[in-house]
Amino acid sequence: MARRLTRRTKTNRLIESLAGFKSLFSPSDAKRKIAIIEKLRESRIMSPQFLIKYHDTLCFLQAYPDNSLLLKLVDNELVDFAGRVEYFREIKGPDDGRIDDTGIVNTEIHYPYNIHMAHWLVENYGPSVDIDWDDYAENEADPISGMLNMFALYMENDGVDDENLTTEDWIARAVGSSQTFLSWLLEKLNRIQAPFEIKQYLYDNSELTLRWHLGTTKAARTLAKNPPGKVYFHKTPLKKQKIDLRRSIKKAAPSLSLLSTKAGTQIIDTLIRAQLPRHRELYPVLYANPAEVYLTSPGRGLEILILGMRADDRMPLETNYSAMLIKNGVPIGYGIAVLLFERCEIAINVFDTFRSGEASLIFEHFFRVFYHHFGGRAFLMRQWQVGHENEEGLQSGSFWFYFKLGFRSIDPRTNELARTEWSKIRKDRTYRTDIKTLKKLALSDMVIDLRPDAIKPYEELLVSKIALALTRRIAEKYNGDGRKAERDSIKFAKSLLDISSWKSWTVSERLQFRRFCLLLASIPNISEWGKTEKQHLLRIIRSKAARKEIDYVRLLQNHCRLQDALTDLAAGEND
Repeated sequence: MARRLTRRTKTNRLIESLAGFKSLFSPSDAKRKIAIIEKLRESRIMSPQFLIKYHDTLCFLQAYPDNSLLLKLVDNELVDFAGRVEYFREIKGPDDGRIDDTGIVNTEIHYPYNIHMAHWLVENYGPSVDIDWDDYAENEADPISGMLNMFALYMENDGVDDENLTTEDWIARAVGSSQTFLSWLLEKLNRIQAPFEIKQYLYDNSELTLRWHLGTTKAARTLAKNPPGKVYFHKTPLKKQKIDLRRSIKKAAPSLSLLSTKAGTQIIDTLIRAQLPRHRELYPVLYANPAEVYLTSPGRGLEILILGMRADDRMPLETNYSAMLIKNGVPIGYGIAVLLFERCEIAINVFDTFRSGEASLIFEHFFRVFYHHFGGRAFLMRQWQVGHENEEGLQSGSFWFYFKLGFRSIDPRTNELARTEWSKIRKDRTYRTDIKTLKKLALSDMVIDLRPDAIKPYEELLVSKIALALTRRIAEKYNGDGRKAERDSIKFAKSLLDISSWKSWTVSERLQFRRFCLLLASIPNISEWGKTEKQHLLRIIRSKAARKEIDYVRLLQNHCRLQDALTDLAAGEND
């Protein structure tokens, strides 16, 4: 027994050692890493904590390899990691869930994915994903039972009402031989003659947690690597770079290339696979557009893929982009950028496993892309990103990360507190801002304002205020009848923009026009605008349905009168 404990202890210490210097890069460090991994190849790992730590260290080394020998060793270890999981299950028992919800190969994920992701999972992973009935049984309510009468034929209803059968029991009798519970439920919802929003509500109201067995698929973090181009090998330590974003924009514009639709489709699937095992779902990823996927690279084996949204699913006024961060073929994080006129809300998130000294480099490049190619000038960082109701952000000191890049709190009192704290940090390098103060600093959004002719501090144009102005108009002028308001607005807008025929318009263009009409009808004195301004407005509306939404972004930024009109419209909701 003593020998076994000693062997376990040695194994655990080797894993701790490897994790401790994984981000150190020198010839001697590379030799040590190789030596430790070769020893661990012959070792059994009994502890779930150390099994996870070894796995994540290997993933880091796969993205940040020292040399080709180490990379080959790491690749092989990850390919063989399924065997380690199987051994762990044999020893600990198949019901030991301590390594589940980690994204490791041959483990399970339990998460209440939305209806879009449920469809995607069924389409791509079929029988590997199903309803987690154990979790469902813990709910006090039984929301699926209320839908069964909609799914059953009339003569089946007495069986539906059988008190001796649970919801799971009845569905088990109804499911076909080639179906799972989940695929059956989604198929029944699809057949309901109702708008998709109703189906979505019914599904979300079911509060379904799904159970997804990752197996040995590329959905597992273990096997997520895609074949890279030229691998970047690290020879020197990772150093946190001091970056001044105001200076960074003076550099030449980064290259940005549009990928083929086929390549874009593959990128979207890769990003979804990277997010789902980590319990993440981003709205722009759900509706990503394979025809608008851009590639840009900061170098050092890093790639950033920027994804637009499908035409019919785009935001009403804003433009929403998602991004995937890749290092040597390994997905290491994601990002977002939301644009409206000169404003660009921006954020990146490097997955825990890959946090190192390159976050600043990645963010700087992402920032420069949206400055030079998408016209962002006032860059916003939302309060959640800097720690508001975000424990991870607080603990990692996100506020100071963005502060050092040049962002400042929009709220004057928060900005004053930041200056006071920064003065303390500069005077005493050992000083650390306490969590209580970090929570106060995170109460405000942050901004870096690069508008060339800005006279006063940046004030955000809130799209929620614009939407509320439209709601008020419907209530006051149409007694709450939105359909009548829409019909009248369409007539008004067609006359305003001199539209006599739809023949040259696509279905998506007509949809976007219908969506914009109420907004146009709500702008005071818009009929007095000049012909050129109205033609520009028409191009903006049609570009919202274009193959690439970047066209809309650029056109919108050049219509100053529209921006002023929307600012005035929103201001009316502050009264």
